[in-house]
Amino acid sequence: DQNILSIACSIEDYLTDRLREFSPQYPEIGIRQFSYSMPEIELQLLRQNLDLAICAHPPRSEKLYYELLSQCPYVLTCSIENSLAQKRRIFLRQAAEENFICENSRLSRKRVEDVCGNCGFVPHISHEVESGYILHDLLEENVGVALIPLAHYLKINAHFPKHHLQIVFLKDDLPLAEIGVMYFQDRMLPAAAAQFLAFLHQCAADEKNMIQTFKEALDFAI
Repeated sequence: DQNILSIACSIEDYLTDRLREFSPQYPEIGIRQFSYSMPEIELQLLRQNLDLAICAHPPRSEKLYYELLSQCPYVLTCSIENSLAQKRRIFLRQAAEENFICENSRLSRKRVEDVCGNCGFVPHISHEVESGYILHDLLEENVGVALIPLAHYLKINAHFPKHHLQIVFLKDDLPLAEIGVMYFQDRMLPAAAAQFLAFLHQCAADEKNMIQTFKEALDFAI
């Protein structure tokens, strides 16, 4: 009745970007934003203290509904000074001697280890961080490489147009990076939450078009 959206997000800086666009369009909707771990997010949704939560993988509880927003490939990202930067597409095992940096809100250490293990090697993980900005700085200093969603790289392009990073596409059949929204399935979404969910789907459609345009431009340039 108060037209307030209660929301949490497990992906660092994702919600910031979305609210920056959403709030000017819907000034009548108040926002309550919370920072929780994934287990706590699920608990708060089950207690109906949150309307929505944005996350990088489905919940464990069957009482929570998971609605996929977007998917995109992971790319290997490194400094332009790294020897891998000269390659356009590799098998991930060709990076087996590199130090890996994990940005846990998007791809946790365990998931990096699982992905690399399926590609035939055990990664040396030198850094685990919770911030995309720290990840960017470490990559710029050439202290390691990272698996990041292509959409996140495009965000780096937009925010840091003079960056010194390079992406390398992977020949391996890796799982796609995804972002979804979850909510308590036995509860009708408040109007504010329904409006924000529709907004998220529009953002996801725009992101998909941006990725397609980037891929086409890259193929043309090469």
